[in-house]
Amino acid sequence: MLKAARAQYHRAIRFEKQKVTCHQVLQAQRNPQELYHLTKSLTGTSAVNPLPTGYKDVMLAEEFSFFFYNKVDRIQQDLLQYDQFSPPRANEIVTSLEQFEPITTKDVCRIVFSLSPKSCELDPLPARLFRGIMDYILDFLTILINHSLTTGTFITSWKTSVL
Repeated sequence: MLKAARAQYHRAIRFEKQKVTCHQVLQAQRNPQELYHLTKSLTGTSAVNPLPTGYKDVMLAEEFSFFFYNKVDRIQQDLLQYDQFSPPRANEIVTSLEQFEPITTKDVCRIVFSLSPKSCELDPLPARLFRGIMDYILDFLTILINHSLTTGTFITSWKTSVL
């Protein structure tokens, strides 16, 4: 009986806290600054400066620089004990899928339309235009994807990325 009463008490407290919080959010919804401060108080974040005190800006920057330079140097020294890794050249890697289920035009269409409509500067045509011509290129694209997976080849110009 005590457990049930305690649980009921905690549910009542939680419910009242939610009501108060909802009321505060509704009151602050038209004032971004007030809403920001309310969010900070609810999440427990504070405006404490994590940087060490007592340093001038230039001195602090020098300390950071020294720390990271030494850290990178220590890592490089630690890595000297290992054999150097040389990745295989792209033309030396030949892989193919011996067994796989070919992708269908329905799968290709579903995947294309589930991707973000954003484009990259390397895209030969914008994503929106690409989606617009899917009816015309869907069969060819499906054949191309299945051929690429079967043979283990990938169009070289598609291997470029922007970071």
